[in-house]
Amino acid sequence: MSRLIYRTELGIFAACLALGTLLFFTVYQTRPVQAGKEEDKVQAWQTTADLSTHLAPQANKTFTTGSGSDATKITVDENQQYQQMDGFGASFTDSSAWLVSSKMDTKQRDTLMKNLFDAHQGIGLNFLRQPMGASDLTRPAPEVGEYSYDDMPQGQTDPNLDHFSIDHDTSYIIPVLQQALKENKDIKIMASPWSAPGWMKSSGSMEGGTLNSSAYTAYANYFVKFIQAYQAQGLPIYAVTPQNEPLYVPSGYPGMSFPAKDETTFIRDYLGPAMVSNGLSTKILGYDHNWDQPGYPTTILSDPGTTPYATGTAWHCYGGSVSAQTPIHNAYPDKDTYETDCSGGQWEGSNGFANTMDLLIGTTRNWSKSVVRWGMALDPDGKPNLGTGAACTQCRGIVTVDQTNGTVTYNGDYYGLGQASKFVQPGAYRVASSSGLNGIKDVAFKNADGSKVLVTYNSSSDPQTFDVQWGDKWFADTLPAGAATTFKWTGKQSTNNHSALNRTGWTTSTSATPASTDNSAANVLDDDYTTHWSSTENQTNGQWFQIDMGSTQTFSQMTLDAGSDGDYPHGYQVSVSDDGANWSNPVASGNGSAQQPLSISFAPQTARYIRIVQTGSADSKWSIYEMNVYP
Repeated sequence: MSRLIYRTELGIFAACLALGTLLFFTVYQTRPVQAGKEEDKVQAWQTTADLSTHLAPQANKTFTTGSGSDATKITVDENQQYQQMDGFGASFTDSSAWLVSSKMDTKQRDTLMKNLFDAHQGIGLNFLRQPMGASDLTRPAPEVGEYSYDDMPQGQTDPNLDHFSIDHDTSYIIPVLQQALKENKDIKIMASPWSAPGWMKSSGSMEGGTLNSSAYTAYANYFVKFIQAYQAQGLPIYAVTPQNEPLYVPSGYPGMSFPAKDETTFIRDYLGPAMVSNGLSTKILGYDHNWDQPGYPTTILSDPGTTPYATGTAWHCYGGSVSAQTPIHNAYPDKDTYETDCSGGQWEGSNGFANTMDLLIGTTRNWSKSVVRWGMALDPDGKPNLGTGAACTQCRGIVTVDQTNGTVTYNGDYYGLGQASKFVQPGAYRVASSSGLNGIKDVAFKNADGSKVLVTYNSSSDPQTFDVQWGDKWFADTLPAGAATTFKWTGKQSTNNHSALNRTGWTTSTSATPASTDNSAANVLDDDYTTHWSSTENQTNGQWFQIDMGSTQTFSQMTLDAGSDGDYPHGYQVSVSDDGANWSNPVASGNGSAQQPLSISFAPQTARYIRIVQTGSADSKWSIYEMNVYP
């Protein structure tokens, strides 16, 4: 699916405010004011919707012992860990690398590279998705045009790859990548081709067609030679995908149809074995396309022959919902998840900050180890690009570089990524954090040094006040409409407030018919706050929702994340059971509240089943986004 079709997928937000480098430096040379006990300090950095404030240090917060106020609550549990993060970034396409290399003087370029990749002076980007050959963001002919690493005259082939060469990349792409690695040694490089060389394809061109069956061996060796050539330049390739957007065949720029069964064959019988026989440890990620076709990665991962080779799935944002990542993870939990392409552009009608925050939080809460935008740098007109067909003529880079004088504008995409990339270290684990709701979105991480990072974003049009609960401590904050704040603190979570029970193997049932197949009761246990269970009927006395924990557990608290538009339980009773048939007298009851999440405490219980019975009534459905149970 082309990016142009996606112009309105992520919404329209505030107009872009161009910001200069001078203000950027002023922000980054400032640090939050220190106050209070060291173990209770919480540092904070904020970016507002219009970018007038960007990654600006805020006054320190202070943890207070207790259970918080009546505000919306985000509960962070560092003891419940999920995926390890690989990084955040974008792509130094041919266009991006050329702008940085050729349209900026040495001082301008050095400053930009530090701002992109140095975590102290800049935002510490550490994941680069690099095109293998031409993409839509390539300088047009006659300067460059469509190219691969083994182009041959029409009608000629090169099955032994005797003419393979990365000479095109050595003039400006490779030097820019080398400089990036000097600024940040933790950078991981992923590579994806937009097309195989034309002589390998049914179309005989870089555009359209499919990979000839006779070329599978040569194409696998093409990847091997690319990886080896880049390694020789000091650029290790961390991962590859066999094809960018294999289900979309563009006109006017390189592309290739690669059906799921064919990509499976290629990985299983050609690319994987070629990697192994050449001693390469580069990861192979399948698919590299939109959320709306999860059957494609399922085809790859369900084939036993790909198991030794395919290490995960790469996803794009241009169709479907981010929640598609989680079922694939759940079906293949030993395979990794990556979001690898989501461009900003003129179709957003904004500076890109809001869309980047949605992308960052949505993808990581759905198991992604990376958050990747598209072009690293473009000029104010979205150039250079191939400029024909459906090329990305309206794309926006992470930064905008003026071709006339080399000045840089740091876009909302930059500051959105920075709300995480500056603070979340490579190898950090995502940890549990409940959704604040009322427009507050969040995701939390734990770094290797023990520090915690909580990224919050107010997607609503009004300021929102919320609490952050961590163990037996909490603090409060208020976020302006459209703003994001990142909080960072150290210390160890108190054992006075235990982690939620592990929900693996738990099942659900309900007396109410789900509103649709998308509202399955199982959604309350999937750790995805974008999915939920919802009843068909309005709330009435006697409706119930039940969980089976699979074995007897001891517990004294539960939390229900419900909606904020009246679909929380307006009255409830909680009962427990050992067999699912004989139920105790209510161990807790209440009237419900729009306060989220709803926390229900009671005397310690030992049982296998828990049932929440609706005792209220309302002219609204009953919804649950997530349910957790605590010792």
